[in-house]
Amino acid sequence: MPCSPRLPSVGELASEIGVSERQLLRAFDQVVGMSPKQFVRVARLQRALAASRAAPRAPWGAITKRAGYFDQAHLNVDFRAMTGETPSALVVPSRSAATPAHHEAR
Repeated sequence: MPCSPRLPSVGELASEIGVSERQLLRAFDQVVGMSPKQFVRVARLQRALAASRAAPRAPWGAITKRAGYFDQAHLNVDFRAMTGETPSALVVPSRSAATPAHHEAR
């Protein structure tokens, strides 16, 4: 699983496109409806969910790095803040569907 590329800071991006940080923040909020920081948090969470569904048996540590989180604690904080659930609780149905079912003894 490759690590996600580093995103530019607001200052770097503003400089690259030739506007002030304040102008960039204002325009981003008007167009996207949230700050760049909030947008990155949502995008990381979506990447973590997609990675979990694409590789249901992958350990959360690998998913954490692939999604662009610093560590699993940050992933857990974002999951709880944005969904009210832990990562495992939120994706258990799709992750457990990939796990072979145990047959009852007869």
